[in-house]
Amino acid sequence: MPIYVRITVDGQRVELTAGRECNPKIWNVEAGRAKGTKEEVRALNTYLDNLQAQINEAHYQQTVSGVQITADHLKNRLLSKAGKVRTLLSVFRDHNQKIAALVNQEYAPGIVERYEIACRHTENFIKWNTKKLI
Repeated sequence: MPIYVRITVDGQRVELTAGRECNPKIWNVEAGRAKGTKEEVRALNTYLDNLQAQINEAHYQQTVSGVQITADHLKNRLLSKAGKVRTLLSVFRDHNQKIAALVNQEYAPGIVERYEIACRHTENFIKWNTKKLI
C-alpha cells in the first residue's frame, strides 16, 4: 500500500504521497512506521524519519522568517525540496554533457554529434508542438 504524509496546521490538513509503499501487515499505525528489523524496513523508517525532519525544518524556517504557516505552505516547501523540476530538454542536455566528457574514452566524437542533433530536433519539435519558445 502507498504511504501518505498528512500535514495538519490549525485544523487545515493536506496529504501527499511519501513515494514509498509498505505491506499493511507490518505497518504500526500508532508509530507511523513499519515494524521489523529487516534492512528494507529500516531503510523505509529512515526515509520516513528524514521526511519528517524536512517537514520540521520547513516549519522552523517559516517560523524564523515570519511567514504565516499553513499546511499548504509546508507541503509546497517540501515538494520544492524534494527535487528540482526536470524537463526533457534539461535531462537530454545533461546526458549530452556526460557523453561529451567521455569522448575518445568510451564514445566516438560522432556519437556526441548525433546526440546533439537529436537534442536540437527534440527542442524544435517541442517548440513546434507547444507553439512556445523554450
